[in-house]
Amino acid sequence: MAEKSQKNKSIIIGACVAVVVVVAIVLAIVFINKNNGISDSFFVSDGTKYVLNMDMDPSEDETGYMPLKTHAVYYYKGDEITSLENYYEYENNDAAKAAYDFVVENGGDSYKEASVNGKYIVVVADESSYANTTAEDVKNQIEFIESLKNFDLSDDSNE
Repeated sequence: MAEKSQKNKSIIIGACVAVVVVVAIVLAIVFINKNNGISDSFFVSDGTKYVLNMDMDPSEDETGYMPLKTHAVYYYKGDEITSLENYYEYENNDAAKAAYDFVVENGGDSYKEASVNGKYIVVVADESSYANTTAEDVKNQIEFIESLKNFDLSDDSNE
């Protein structure tokens, strides 16, 4: 009977170890795919930032490093722009890293810092690029660009 009890304990311990391993693998996959916390919900204007989202056409790029989308995030307080971050979105982490390496090798120094965060290249703009821009200016520019994106150029009617 002691052998049967020992065998049951071994099976239970083995099952517990297997469950822990599976849970660890699932958590690792989720963590890797999370893009370090950046999701589409981040790229929405709110009371602290204005966001301009633009779809890109990588087929028009000769270098092969054009992102799928760009997100210009203007942080503001009152009517003052306090920071500008540009997020260049790629298909995956490897594509972002390759594009980042290309930008660092061939880019200028017109930015404060650049980094890779998951499938994004994040470029923090130098203060001089938004020094004379107000939050109201940015809001108006984004509204104008959004209205252009919604304008249907395929309508060929003669009005």
